[in-house]
Amino acid sequence: MRLIDVKSRTISWKYDSRGAIHSPNSPDGRHYGLLPASSEGRTLTLAALRLPDSTVQNKIDSALSAPEMILEKGKTLSLQITFADKPPGDSQFENNVRKHLTEQLAAAGIEVANGPLTLLATLERKNTGRQMTFRRLGGGGATGSPQETPISEVRIDCKLAIAQAGVELWSESVAVSNHKIGLTRLKPGETIQKHLQEQQWNAVTEFFTKVPLPSHLFPESAKQGLGSSTMSATGSAP
Repeated sequence: MRLIDVKSRTISWKYDSRGAIHSPNSPDGRHYGLLPASSEGRTLTLAALRLPDSTVQNKIDSALSAPEMILEKGKTLSLQITFADKPPGDSQFENNVRKHLTEQLAAAGIEVANGPLTLLATLERKNTGRQMTFRRLGGGGATGSPQETPISEVRIDCKLAIAQAGVELWSESVAVSNHKIGLTRLKPGETIQKHLQEQQWNAVTEFFTKVPLPSHLFPESAKQGLGSSTMSATGSAP
């Protein structure tokens, strides 16, 4: 967990709390969570702590300069899309993804323009060499469909990343397969191949249009803050 100073816009301190469950709310100004009973314990205890403690606060107050956010409202971000494939019959897929990403950034006050930061959207199609056999149960699907259909696995690797000078500062990725476990229902006249392909591309589209992009990023050198402590239910210790 990181303590952020919203006035100076810096990551002030890093708290290590392995296994803890933190509450997003602070009704009385204290940080609530299920925290280890001690710095070396594993049993979780409900606790409310005032952060930062006096020792950490003194270190924060004595810090010299605050690193500026490299991504925030008013900043610019280049956009680079590299898609090796697109949904069948959808020639506007890349343009629609570009439009969505641009609008999401604009809502955060970030302009898509040339700058030191780049948002990378990549898509790669890979044949894994694996096969799965799908067995038809009852009616449905295209007339004359075979009882068993072997399907070769095709995986689509999707990734969104923000990079500076070749160094990734943030990323989200997903690998979407056309294979699935369990039952699936075909529409009248639909083949299993078309059905699986449509589901796969729906998942790909959802990734590129639903993943929330960060609206704030600190430089790599500021990610750890000014120091770190181990957090427990009794407080924090260096």
